[in-house]
Amino acid sequence: MSIRSLEKLKFDIGMSIRGCRIKNNYPQSRLANELGHESDNYISQLEGGHGNPTIEVLYKIATELGVDVVDLLEISSKRPRMERRRGRPKTRK
Repeated sequence: MSIRSLEKLKFDIGMSIRGCRIKNNYPQSRLANELGHESDNYISQLEGGHGNPTIEVLYKIATELGVDVVDLLEISSKRPRMERRRGRPKTRK
């Protein structure tokens, strides 16, 4: 996996965390507190794709948000499927 792909993966996971958190009306500060952090800076970093959470951290986040860990990792379904047509990529819906 290239560094670029890894950075994209971390960003996608961060966006999944953010989406689940917002959907559940869960403030960053509360989630950070439940994870043992005094500041919401940690959650902000994760959501921005700047962190590298362990599976244990992802599990704790998922539990707090009332979702499954796989919900935080389901990033491929968010990417549009691409197919080649006459040498140019075309997004499939």
